[in-house]
Amino acid sequence: SRSFILVKTLENLSYGMKIKIVGFDPIHENIECLKSAKVEYLISQQPYNQGYRAVYSIHEILIHSPLELRPTPVEILCIENVSSHGYA
Repeated sequence: SRSFILVKTLENLSYGMKIKIVGFDPIHENIECLKSAKVEYLISQQPYNQGYRAVYSIHEILIHSPLELRPTPVEILCIENVSSHGYA
């Protein structure tokens, strides 16, 4: 989740944009790096949704077992779609 630190480190080492960076977690600093094209993609793991589904799954197992597997969706953010996902 600290992709922005990698960006700063590579800039300090004069690597510039020679290395493509894919990060995760759309925190403010990472979003800024994405918007300025220093990060190619960010993967949003939707932590609230993951936590909710974990608790819901425990409930389902205890009450209704067996559990139907439901993958947790992720969002792949890039400079073209970051604004449409609500990251201004």
